[in-house]
Order: sequence, then structure tokens, then C-alpha cells
Amino acid sequence: MIFPTGPGRDLVLNNCLSCHGIVRIVTMQRTQNQWQYVKRIMRPRVSPLSDADANSLFAYLAAHFNDAKPVPPLPAWFLDMSPW
Repeated sequence: MIFPTGPGRDLVLNNCLSCHGIVRIVTMQRTQNQWQYVKRIMRPRVSPLSDADANSLFAYLAAHFNDAKPVPPLPAWFLDMSPW
């Protein structure tokens, strides 16, 4: 499963994927500090979200797509076709 179930998953799917492709999200294994930076710069772009929802969204990303976890396997054809 590319996006594991858990709190914040639906927020990622419903908010991040409208601008970012799946490949960009799941292959950029960031550190906790890097996710905090992304949160600071992206927060104004998801302004309709409450602070609690934004915190849940970024907590989900930091928990599942970090430098301590391997990149989820994606088919080569998908990587070649997917926009960033």
C-alpha cells in the first residue's frame, strides 16, 4: 500500500494530490526537520484546513515518508509517466 491507513491519510489524498503527483510525495523521504520546513512553506497554501487538520496531515507525512523508511515500491512505468 502506497499510502498506509492512519490519521491524516485522507487529508493528504484530498489536499496534496491536487497539486503534487504521488511520486513526488512518496519518493521524497524527508527528515523530521525537512518536513517541518515543508509544513512552514506549504501551510499558507492549504489555508482552508484547520490547524489541527494541517498538523495531522504533516504528522502523517512525517510518520510514513521519512528518511528511516524505504521508498514504497512503484512500478517503473508509473515513475516514468507521473508528473512531479
